[in-house]
Amino acid sequence: DINECELIVDLCNGNSSCINTLGSYICLCPPGFTLQGNSSDPCQDVDECYPEEEEKQCGFNAYCVNNPGSYTCICESGYLGDGQYTCECKLGFIGDGINCYGSGNYCEDVDECKVFDFCHMYATCENHQGSFSCNCKPGFAGNGYVCQALYFSTIFRNNADIDECLNNMSNCLRDGTSSCSNTIGSYFCACADGFRGDGITTCTKVNKPNDCLLGTHDCDKQATCSFSGNEFTCTCNQINKNVILFSVSPVMVQCTTTSITVKVIADYYMQKSIRLPDLHLNDFECGGQQTALSDEYWDFIIDDLSSCGTIVSKNQTHITYSNILSNSVKSGVYMGTLVSVPFSCSYPSNLTVALPTPYYPEANVISIAGPNGTGTFVVEMNIYTDSSYSFISNTTSFATTDILYVQTTLTADDNSLALLIHDCWATPTSSGVDPNAYYFIDNGCPIPGRVADTVHITMNGVSKISRFHTQVFGFVDYNTTYFHCTVDLC
Repeated sequence: DINECELIVDLCNGNSSCINTLGSYICLCPPGFTLQGNSSDPCQDVDECYPEEEEKQCGFNAYCVNNPGSYTCICESGYLGDGQYTCECKLGFIGDGINCYGSGNYCEDVDECKVFDFCHMYATCENHQGSFSCNCKPGFAGNGYVCQALYFSTIFRNNADIDECLNNMSNCLRDGTSSCSNTIGSYFCACADGFRGDGITTCTKVNKPNDCLLGTHDCDKQATCSFSGNEFTCTCNQINKNVILFSVSPVMVQCTTTSITVKVIADYYMQKSIRLPDLHLNDFECGGQQTALSDEYWDFIIDDLSSCGTIVSKNQTHITYSNILSNSVKSGVYMGTLVSVPFSCSYPSNLTVALPTPYYPEANVISIAGPNGTGTFVVEMNIYTDSSYSFISNTTSFATTDILYVQTTLTADDNSLALLIHDCWATPTSSGVDPNAYYFIDNGCPIPGRVADTVHITMNGVSKISRFHTQVFGFVDYNTTYFHCTVDLC
């Protein structure tokens, strides 16, 4: 037998390959091509995506793209997968995975508003295709995950104050548990005697030690009332073994000046088959850890108040730091019970700090005119030896590495008054209007970058004493430094 494939070069053209046979030969095409008898290129590409063939190649919810010698299946918009075997639902949808060879398969939108509880109790949830949104209800403000009551309104007519309480324009509760008090340009709500709350959304009855004895408590008939501290506790007489009862909330938040700590009761989540290591804050990197020396709690700590995805908001009276504790996942699939716990810490924003760094303290005198005469209140400023503010310093010379502990004191026999510092500045002379004035406190807040950010206010606006401390500094070509502050009496 003669091997024609070896003797004759390019016997089979194009993509075909030559196969010797007894007394002859054949030209074979590779997979994805078919022999057409064309002498220049006998192997022609097979269009697997031809309409009659497409449904055989790709699954439902996918379309076919022809390639030389092959084809590609691509999932349609709204689906994920290889297009040939499976198309999985995108995040925010549920379904059976879209088997490409099945029939009647589809992906449905998840109604997060029905399945989960992401929104705040004073917000409404609105479902969207593949997502959802939270919006605070009328009378509340926030991002939908955290909503706070709007306590104030500023309503005037013809420059005259409107009594919102008299005209039924307030948001106060009208069930007899709250009272409305008008103010100039606004109003405020307060719970009635024997109740506590914000006066707008809730006023809860304050329990008394003899409520359990007199039977005036709110416990169920099948529960036992017991009083401890300032609260009474209702304990069911017959407890279903499948029900977990806690006398305190399974989530607690601790707000300090430097951090926010969320403490969760470990048993509560383990009984609900929720893995504690899966819990995290808005920032997925901010997880929890077992409380030191105790396995009863897990702590989630925000060391920097604005870190871990914390949302910062501010109204007329407070700065609020909001976050969410959850076990949500970034992508892929999830299993078990989903939990979402919005929490927040609010801090008063109307603060004033005084920074007296003068080596020669001066006393400021404030005169307040009254309807029947005038009186004088005296505010003194002194430097103390340390942060305990126990002893006034007897020296006027300080190194520029020292810390000055300054206290301003109001002399007045009215304990309802409070001292509030607004602005503070330093001068190289005793004149408060010296052109070389160096301001370091403005409108009750340290000016960023001044005195190397060492100005800190520790007490202001809460009593007749205000305190702050700062690093010692001086003026070039001067050997004295005076501090001056403007203050208000509240």
